[in-house]
Amino acid sequence: MKRILLSTLFAALLAAPSVALAEEPDAEAAEAAGAVDDAGAPDLVAPEEDSADDEEADDILQVITLPLATGDLRESGVEEEEIQEALEGADEVGLSAGETAEILIEESEVNKKRGKKAGFGRYVKQLIAEGYRGKKLRDKIRERKEEIGEFSDEDKQKIREKLEKGREKELERRKKRHEKIKKLKAQGKKFKIRSRQRHEQLKAQRKVEHVRHKAKMKKLKHEMKRELNKDNPDVDKLKETHEDMKDERGRHADAKADLKAKHERREEKLEAKREKREEKLEKLKEKREDAKADRKGAKRKGPGGAG
Repeated sequence: MKRILLSTLFAALLAAPSVALAEEPDAEAAEAAGAVDDAGAPDLVAPEEDSADDEEADDILQVITLPLATGDLRESGVEEEEIQEALEGADEVGLSAGETAEILIEESEVNKKRGKKAGFGRYVKQLIAEGYRGKKLRDKIRERKEEIGEFSDEDKQKIREKLEKGREKELERRKKRHEKIKKLKAQGKKFKIRSRQRHEQLKAQRKVEHVRHKAKMKKLKHEMKRELNKDNPDVDKLKETHEDMKDERGRHADAKADLKAKHERREEKLEAKREKREEKLEKLKEKREDAKADRKGAKRKGPGGAG
């Protein structure tokens, strides 16, 4: 009779959505959890050398890698505002998704080794405006020792102007790089595609949380099952374990939802920024065309102003 009552209680405790009880022994669950703790996320060490062969044109992997790199940097402790500032600087000057991801990955790795330092977004924006790219840019990120304070309005304006001027130059650089890659492919030459390696590394990092969650749930389910199999199960302990399971599911779901929401907000913000910049460029183009038309009109009239 007691066994029937306990079974009923157990069914009630598991009324919330859950997966079936695992059959593996506790030792395996502990081993799985330990494996995650020991292995951790794989280190993402930026290549020490850049070459034309390594500079792969933007493809779908680079576009996918950028939000993964953004999430990894966020988890290393960098504030959302600083990440946005770095992304905006890269976007304003026209850096590719792959090159932007490299910047975020470098800062994330540096944070894991020496701890977070404030001012990442401002620092990167300034470096990009000054023309740093590739390995030289990553080296500067790695070498930073001090926190970067707020810039004055005058400094911010100078950086904005440099970014605007640098955009055309950056797009020309990317165009030449694409042409060189196309030529190398036509010649049948093989070269490394750094973006693919980066994508796989970051994807592996994102799996670490999933593995940790599964190991934790497996352990809690085994605790529940072991208690139920006793002659006199502790009802309070069963309830406590069930609450732990609910908390773990909620924590895991919140982490995923938070990452998705932040990514969506970032995309909306960047899209608004792009639209604003395109509108500004369109107005500038119209202004130049009007000035050109005025000059032509003045030239036709001649010095005396006659038609």
